[in-house]
Amino acid sequence: MLEGTRKKIGAWRLPWRIPVPNRDDLIAMGLMALAFGLMVGVAIGPGLGNSSNAGATVASGLPPAVTETPATDEIVLADPGAPVLGAPAGSETSTSGSLPDSDQAAFVPPLDDSSITPDASSDPAPVEPDADEFIAPEKRTDPVDPPKSLPGSPLKGTVVSLGVNEKSYAVADEFGNVLALHGSTSPPLAGYVSTRIAPLANGTFGEELKWTTDGEKTGSPLRGVVSWIDPATGWIAISSRGASIAVDAAEPIATGESQIEIGSQVEGDITFPAERQEDPDSGPLLLATGLEAIGDPGDFLELNGRVLSVDPEARLITMAPDSGGRIDAEISIQTPRAFDPETVDVGRTFNATADVTDGGLVLTGLSADYSRNAANDLTTAFGDLR
Repeated sequence: MLEGTRKKIGAWRLPWRIPVPNRDDLIAMGLMALAFGLMVGVAIGPGLGNSSNAGATVASGLPPAVTETPATDEIVLADPGAPVLGAPAGSETSTSGSLPDSDQAAFVPPLDDSSITPDASSDPAPVEPDADEFIAPEKRTDPVDPPKSLPGSPLKGTVVSLGVNEKSYAVADEFGNVLALHGSTSPPLAGYVSTRIAPLANGTFGEELKWTTDGEKTGSPLRGVVSWIDPATGWIAISSRGASIAVDAAEPIATGESQIEIGSQVEGDITFPAERQEDPDSGPLLLATGLEAIGDPGDFLELNGRVLSVDPEARLITMAPDSGGRIDAEISIQTPRAFDPETVDVGRTFNATADVTDGGLVLTGLSADYSRNAANDLTTAFGDLR
């Protein structure tokens, strides 16, 4: 049998000819194969999608994760037994195949933010304002109290007289105008004080704030009306409403540069000699260094002092010539018939207004001035007695 087979093979003639189909038939067969492949691809494509990359990655032998050893640059598996997972569906596809270098081996495709659903139960963190950002203050709805104003009017000046009542004194301002005050206690003579005052009913003033002092002065200007003169000593009383100030004017009277008499309005300078203050019985504490009369004498004047006596039959009232009782003398004043002398408390301080006549002084007004309450009480005033 083997011999027979050899004889058949030996009878064969090479090369064999394989019949080739017609060219048109080959083209038709190729188009049919292409169409069939497209149909199969469309049918199975959605099922694979990008998840086919997982299989491609495993097939290509890519490790699941890699680390790089600093000393040898050797790439080692973090977990050799863990399977390699592909990118999640919907992300960019990775190319399968061999690992070209360590950077591509360590690459992990980023997650698509659209595939992450935020937790609706968590509140967003508060945003801190920028340090330079202007934040408008909340509008106030409660009423704002206006600033409190200080009582009375301000007064600064030099103390030029101390009353018999330790709570009364007189202050000369920078021009020499004298204001009589009722306060808490008397400041020191020659002290430069600051206070606030308000007018009282009898024309004097009351302290609205307790005085403060800023040292002492050696002198002060002074203005007023001469209400009493002692030609023998040269002592005079210079008066204004509520104050009659004892002044030693012997020098200006002796020089005769200016005619000083009862009712003369005078102005000038006074000083506070220390030796006079050390001796309380020396008479006036103020010394006139320059004093002159201005214009003609007036026909009325103001007086302030203690009432020393009242004579109803002679219709006379006598008063001390100065507020502080520094001059041991008296002034006699004629009272009108309408005046009731029994309404005057002898020994207390009063303000008096008197007309200057050829026969002497005639009382035209009287008011109590022995305390602040009395000075502000109109019932203690006797009004115009003309």
